Amino acid sequence: REWEKDFQLRHRLLENILDSKSTLSSLSHLLSQIPNIVIREDIGQMVVKAVEKVATSSALVEEAKLVEGYQASREALELSETAFFDQSLLALLYFPDDQKYAIYIPFFLPVG
Repeated sequence: REWEKDFQLRHRLLENILDSKSTLSSLSHLLSQIPNIVIREDIGQMVVKAVEKVATSSALVEEAKLVEGYQASREALELSETAFFDQSLLALLYFPDDQKYAIYIPFFLPVG
């Protein structure tokens, strides 16, 4: 039943790669919608590592190293989802610009 194991590894590996790419794409789109966003260095590193793991996983599948490829795809998925759901980014989504202006304008306008 080796072929069943190979099938499951290939299926999950492909699923993980597609989910990782989708998550990274969503993160990129989301961050492009928020002006003046500051992304922490560790979040940036997670994204870079996730992209590297996706590439590594794809290369390992081409070499028929399914177990190693699957492990790399799991790591890519974990990294991409951790970056996407990081608390520092989520907090910025719920603090719109109009609220920022309402808070900071009184400090900069003269009181007459």
